[in-house]
Amino acid sequence: MLIRPLDTREQTSALTVIAAAFASETSPDSEPAEVELTRRLLVGPDVVAGLTLVAVRPDSDIVGVVV
Repeated sequence: MLIRPLDTREQTSALTVIAAAFASETSPDSEPAEVELTRRLLVGPDVVAGLTLVAVRPDSDIVGVVV
């Protein structure tokens, strides 16, 4: 497992991981609020480039995100 900064081209993959982590069993088709929150944080002025981290498996799949 490798931990590294999120590449801006990977935002969709990162949001998919967050959606899976916060998915609701009662509403599996609705997007969790945490996804929109993260989306706003990533494009907002308060995120410091390089401090949003992803955990990546050797096959390059993102398995974790820290904003």
